[in-house]
Amino acid sequence: MNIAILLPLKEKYTKVGAGAVSILVNSHLPKSKYKKTTNVYGSKVNKPLDAKNFKPLDSRKNFFRNSSYVNSFVKKIFPNTDIIELHNRPKYFFYLKKKFPDKKFLLFFHNNPLDLKGSQKLSDRKLLYENVDSLVFLSVWMKDQFFRDLKITNTKKINIFYPGVQSVKKFPVKKNIILFVGKLNNAKGYDIYTDAVSRFL
Repeated sequence: MNIAILLPLKEKYTKVGAGAVSILVNSHLPKSKYKKTTNVYGSKVNKPLDAKNFKPLDSRKNFFRNSSYVNSFVKKIFPNTDIIELHNRPKYFFYLKKKFPDKKFLLFFHNNPLDLKGSQKLSDRKLLYENVDSLVFLSVWMKDQFFRDLKITNTKKINIFYPGVQSVKKFPVKKNIILFVGKLNNAKGYDIYTDAVSRFL
């Protein structure tokens, strides 16, 4: 089984500055029985997380940057690829499916599908549901958002994949530390966090 994983354009597949998608892909790839036949395609970086599996893509710095990025993937993907795995970019699917109609597609949703180009409209989500071979959501809530006003007839292609971290054998000594991790914008909920913390600090 030959797998091609296409990261979003802005993802940095590197130790410093890696995004959530890069971290998830890199943490689970070593556990895959198809690791040797899996390639990760993404924007050029100096020190990729996995140099052996990583294939850098080109993109022109203009209005059509996403287009040139995906076209670079089309040119560099190995012909014997069986599965194309897309992360958080449903809009890539519609173009790639036309280029590779015989390949299987997996589409991961890391965020609310209703906020992503290519899955905001009900008609787009219906097309995705009918044509993608497997839809993977990182939470039940994301799945419910995707299927809002959309009737489900086949649940075999729907999967929930909870991201996680390695468990520790011995829990460290507790300290009174409160930590918020996330972008400082309303989408990540820092405003709710500061309001809640202010009540007891």
